[in-house]
Amino acid sequence: MRNYLHIVAAVIFLGAAAYLVCLFVQVERSPETASVCRMEVDDSVEAVGRVQCDAEYITASFETVYFTVSEGQWVSGGKLVALGDASFENLVTAPCAGYFTRTLGADAPENAVGRIVSGGWRFSAKLKNAGEYRVGQRLYLTVFDKYPAYIEKIDNNTVTVRCKTGLDAVLEADKLRVTLSTAELEGLRVPQRALHSDDEGSFVYVLKADKPERTPVEVIFNKNGLCLVKGDGLFENMKVLVG
Repeated sequence: MRNYLHIVAAVIFLGAAAYLVCLFVQVERSPETASVCRMEVDDSVEAVGRVQCDAEYITASFETVYFTVSEGQWVSGGKLVALGDASFENLVTAPCAGYFTRTLGADAPENAVGRIVSGGWRFSAKLKNAGEYRVGQRLYLTVFDKYPAYIEKIDNNTVTVRCKTGLDAVLEADKLRVTLSTAELEGLRVPQRALHSDDEGSFVYVLKADKPERTPVEVIFNKNGLCLVKGDGLFENMKVLVG
């Protein structure tokens, strides 16, 4: 009887061990997968730099100048902006159309009393990631509002951005803190280890009916561990193979 119990116990033990081995092998053979999800990303960086506005100086050779327009006011070319020595015989007019400001730049002539700012402005700053940008690339500058702009020049890690709107926000600025951001991107997020590439381009393996299927994709963002792609055969909630 005792031998019989030993045999039964041994059979149960061997059966349990075999089950665990099969389960372990199955887990080992199961591919790692991840769900595809839709995501928006705004790649941005804060920077402190110098502001340069397109402007023409207002000059006057009088002891005193009384302005007839207010700071930041839009004026047309030839408009009266000041009186010299409080006399209507000494008229000071705007050299062109634009925003009026009494703030002078470092290049102002000695008899300058103000500026007419028009046409746009430039922002220049040294950026650690300057190599990630390219001349002509479109982006946004955010001061108080977000303004469309483009990169005009890159020189020794100094990026110069040209902006044609938002002049009224930078009239009195010499140095400014802004946020530079590329266009907001929307795509499908996949793990970086799920992304592959060869001579034909980038692709992922989508799990369909428990079988991997090569699916071409276009990479629209791949930085700091975040990868966004798009493709005709890839949709939200699909499973992709990782590794």
